Amino acid sequence: MRLPAVPSGMYKIILLLLIFSTAALSRGSNLPHIPASSVITGKDHKILKTYFGPYDYTPGSLEDSIGNILLRRLPKPYKEGCKSMISTWGEDAKNLSATAVRPIHLVKHSDNLQDILLVYTCFSTAEGYGDLYYDERLAVLRIDSARSSVTVIPHGPECDNCTELSHIGLYEDTLKIDNTEAISVIFGTSNDNPCCGATDSIKQVEVKYFTISRDGFKERLKLNLSRQATFHDEQNGDSTAAQVGMIETVQDEEGNIVKIYVHTENKVNGFTTSRGLIKYSWNRKRRAFEEDELNRSPEKGTIGNS
Repeated sequence: MRLPAVPSGMYKIILLLLIFSTAALSRGSNLPHIPASSVITGKDHKILKTYFGPYDYTPGSLEDSIGNILLRRLPKPYKEGCKSMISTWGEDAKNLSATAVRPIHLVKHSDNLQDILLVYTCFSTAEGYGDLYYDERLAVLRIDSARSSVTVIPHGPECDNCTELSHIGLYEDTLKIDNTEAISVIFGTSNDNPCCGATDSIKQVEVKYFTISRDGFKERLKLNLSRQATFHDEQNGDSTAAQVGMIETVQDEEGNIVKIYVHTENKVNGFTTSRGLIKYSWNRKRRAFEEDELNRSPEKGTIGNS
């Protein structure tokens, strides 16, 4: 089919970045995936409001005092979950858990209402761990005139015996959906986890689209974009199956995303085996993206599912 013309800058190639293995599982080997919030009032709320109030854009980094407040106010299940995860990483890392926080997007709805999208990172301060192994969760800091709150946004189902680690980043931040400001966030999942040895591995990348308004952050679409499975075989050599995705977005005259195409290419040991095309269209009546089954390629598929 012939695709609508779009600016070349709207194409984004998703690279396979992170590893997710199918190794032995153990409880508490990653952070929880449960909704959780904490309410901030009094002095800490006033400090946050004074600090973020002048900002119309995302600060590049946080002052230590602000970061310390946000770390203290991380909901309890995630504080405990970080310690539990690090405790599975062996004696070198045990009792050396730490958490960091960074802002990735800020929206100022009014002088008395701001939303700041945060990423919390759980890691170990033990030598050789911090830069290689960590798990991240998305959260929203909402600041209004009376109070602030930190709400963690799980990006997967809760699982007691999963080991995948997540790495999170802002993908695009100047989008519009349904005449509402929107962003896309990239999630890489990795089971390259010190808790468990692995011979087989899977890399996976997802992109999620969120709208941002006074009503809060709302997930509008999740794209399971890229996946790579590598299977170890000492006799015959390793084999790899991969699906690589490329996103193409189409906007209306007002700049709203109205269509999203995902071009997929399936490969086995580096050789292309099939290509596919999936189209998502914005349904104005339902206010949701819908997958267009008529434009699903018969060659489209997923790989490495467990």
